[in-house]
Amino acid sequence: MDIIEHISAITKMASGIEDHVVYNQLGDLRIEAYELKVQLLELKEENAMLKQRLTEAGQKEIKKNCYYFNDDGPYCTRCYDDEGKRILMHPFDNNSGMVFNRCPKCENLTEDHEYPYEIQGQIKNTFFQ
Repeated sequence: MDIIEHISAITKMASGIEDHVVYNQLGDLRIEAYELKVQLLELKEENAMLKQRLTEAGQKEIKKNCYYFNDDGPYCTRCYDDEGKRILMHPFDNNSGMVFNRCPKCENLTEDHEYPYEIQGQIKNTFFQ
């Protein structure tokens, strides 16, 4: 028997008592116990979510400006950091020789470093000369 059932049983026993104050207080106690039970369930859910986030944080790795979890990815850093959601990014080619990772939810673009950084910098600099 949980606490709400105990209070209900006591309330039924007290219903024969002429003192309505006791009966009303037991009713208030039952409502408070129910609210505490709901709050406990919410806290347990939040605790489970936070434990999962801690586990994921230990597995999280940043590559190519995206998150990877145990080499699974790329995931959008913005969506994960802001909303805690793993949104898989998709390859996006803008037809300029650059390949990006694009988030389908927030449209975040990250450059997919196909070339070593030094070579990529040289290629970029040739456009501005």
